[in-house]
Amino acid sequence: LGKEFFDRLPTSAGIYKMYGDQGELLYVGKAKNLKARLMSYRRVKITESSRKTLTLIHRILHIQYELCENEESALIRENQLLRELKPPFNIANTTPETYFYFTVKVLDEKQLKDKAVSIILNLTFEPNEPEAAVFGAFKGLGSCHRAFFALRRLLWLVHERDESENLSYPIHLMRRQKLQPHFCTLHKSWLNLLAGFLHGFSYSPIQKEPELVLALRAELGRIQNCDLFHLQWIEEDISVLLRFYFSGPVRNSRLKAFSNEDSATIEKNQVDDLMVRKRFANPQLRSES
Repeated sequence: LGKEFFDRLPTSAGIYKMYGDQGELLYVGKAKNLKARLMSYRRVKITESSRKTLTLIHRILHIQYELCENEESALIRENQLLRELKPPFNIANTTPETYFYFTVKVLDEKQLKDKAVSIILNLTFEPNEPEAAVFGAFKGLGSCHRAFFALRRLLWLVHERDESENLSYPIHLMRRQKLQPHFCTLHKSWLNLLAGFLHGFSYSPIQKEPELVLALRAELGRIQNCDLFHLQWIEEDISVLLRFYFSGPVRNSRLKAFSNEDSATIEKNQVDDLMVRKRFANPQLRSES
């Protein structure tokens, strides 16, 4: 890659692919100005760059680029290539395994006429549970896992705990464990609160919290004989749910509204592209990014 290559680079928006000496794809990137972006690799300083960046630059033998209409189309094209090619030096947006769905299945539809219903709450990579309500896809392995386990613990406290005993989380809910469906029985009104939470809808503008969290706070406030350890754990679980609510369900509801999408879910390969389109459709969001 000599001076002639860089001199001929266009100043247009586009994507670029970096290859190694065996013809293997190393990295895919996007740029508002291809020439400026690729020239920046020539000016990399050893003392100011990460080991990963220096390793990448050392291995590059060939670069290809593709022109795009504008920065927005370059971002969307980059997302597409990352999903398809999964270059080793890229991390973000390459793994669909980081997108999850929540599912809620009522075990007996006849119970919907009763006050209490038995459900299966699950977090899954691919929703394949017949007759289950599906919510997602939500981005973020860690945030989805933390929200799922926090929700399990809090629902257990409200609906399954023996009120005659002092508050204490069961050991199996406290330990880090593999994902598995959670069976519980709850009041039918709580089923609606749970669905509203996962849809990103039921929100109280006065208290600035989702109605599910407000209901949890109200129920948990009645618990007696709760030690400091469990109080702190409960507050952390509620904080986890709030962070997930705004970064997952609320964001998805806004993306669906932006795209006029009537579906209850967003496909995993659409989440990042919709985020790009929404950002470029809003000048304020674009300037803040």
